[in-house]
Amino acid sequence: ADSTAITQAVAGFSDAFNHHDVHGCVTFFAEESDFTNVSGVVWHGLPGMEQHFTGVLTGVLRNANRTITVKNIRFLTPVIAEVDADWEMSGALGRDGSVVPFRKGLLDAVMIKQNGHWLFAVFHEAEFALAPAK
Repeated sequence: ADSTAITQAVAGFSDAFNHHDVHGCVTFFAEESDFTNVSGVVWHGLPGMEQHFTGVLTGVLRNANRTITVKNIRFLTPVIAEVDADWEMSGALGRDGSVVPFRKGLLDAVMIKQNGHWLFAVFHEAEFALAPAK
């Protein structure tokens, strides 16, 4: 049941992201969470999540669409789980407004169960270098 709830929470976050819903994205994070993006920039706590998602979802990711595929969930305790997932994104914009090519990467997250809900406590993204088109 908890594996299903975690997968649903990840899907809910992805759905909020794809609707560019800042508040919806933030609701999937714990109060004292940490988020590290593909550039290594870190945000902390719910105010940090609000700042991050407001910036990107109204900026360079305002047209982005992402999918997250959970590959593995490992329970460290009954209320702490490590989540290994792949992500893909299209529609991102460069700082100059140009369309960024399709992107792929890894999401490594620690989720905690609070009040019956699974929330991100640690959210780390890495982006894969894609081979040039032939």
